Amino acid sequence: MQFHQYTEAAILEMQQTSRQGLTMEDVQKRRQKYGPNELQEKKKVPTWLLFLQQFKDFMILILAIAAVL
Repeated sequence: MQFHQYTEAAILEMQQTSRQGLTMEDVQKRRQKYGPNELQEKKKVPTWLLFLQQFKDFMILILAIAAVL
């Protein structure tokens, strides 16, 4: 959807809102329908694991061996 092609009134109607924003009743309905507006945190990958994952690539292994030699 390319919002720049629509008028302000059309966009507000599509989003079912107004220039004043949502009423508390609308907020409660949308929270029940869509859930809270929160991002779920992913587990952090330890730094040492990120370092070791670099060596999965074949070319990196070749370069490491060449550096040792």
